[in-house]
Amino acid sequence: MKAGLVDTLTTVAAQLVSACAKVLEEDHQLRLRIAAHRRTLDHARDAPVPAAEILRSRIPATVQEASGHFLSQYGRQIVQGLGDPNLVGSIRLPWDMDNPPSWAFLCASVPDLATTMLTRIVEQVPFEPSVPSTERPAHVQRLESELLALEQAEERLVDQARAAGVSIDHRPEVVTRRAQEARQAQREQALEDERRRRQALATR
Repeated sequence: MKAGLVDTLTTVAAQLVSACAKVLEEDHQLRLRIAAHRRTLDHARDAPVPAAEILRSRIPATVQEASGHFLSQYGRQIVQGLGDPNLVGSIRLPWDMDNPPSWAFLCASVPDLATTMLTRIVEQVPFEPSVPSTERPAHVQRLESELLALEQAEERLVDQARAAGVSIDHRPEVVTRRAQEARQAQREQALEDERRRRQALATR
């Protein structure tokens, strides 16, 4: 073999190795981005709303709900007892020494104190909020679209690399999805074959 041809083959081989390495690195980076984007999406979906929203609407709603529950359950009973024209002594209340007043009673009787108590808890606990609840659906939808685009780009890259002879496996979820799609296509084909067979029998 001539020296020039050997040099050419050596150069081509080096280029192929370099190209394979670049493809593998590109796929690796895409998979890292997919993993990071999934974490971002999970946080967007599941993280608490911002503290401002908790303080502005969630705490007042919580206190109001508990207050309404107490008043609907015990308010009339207390008023009727205290207002009884024939009352002698004290009335029987919904609590005693062994059963102290409830959180709902606190919300009904001193809502400002109940609100302050919850506010102080929220202010002392560190957390990483997501976006406000009104913005969350659109935010999550955008992240889902971006994640899908990344996943599809990575899947196409692997398909192209495998077609070119580069040894690289698809992500497990891609393998699972394609297997499910193949089984579904087989079932549909079997149903179609059976339909045609029955149709052929009916027309004889």
